[in-house]
Amino acid sequence: MDALAEEDVPALPPVRAFDADLPRRVAAGLGGVWEARQIDGLMAWMQRYERALAWVAVHGSGPAAMLACRVLAGDWDEPEQ
Repeated sequence: MDALAEEDVPALPPVRAFDADLPRRVAAGLGGVWEARQIDGLMAWMQRYERALAWVAVHGSGPAAMLACRVLAGDWDEPEQ
């Protein structure tokens, strides 16, 4: 596979396919262009997600705003099902 130039592929949100092996490859120094693009996409997606949560925290209804505040603060665990 040819190396991609910086301007060829913009950072996009991650696809729905879960790459569970990504952290191991990056930690082992085995990351290449593909892994870098995945991380770029994840960072861009998380930035938009954080902005959306901040908007809900400020402008949302009581329970939704409170939940958004807790998620932004890192004080929320997924409820057991």
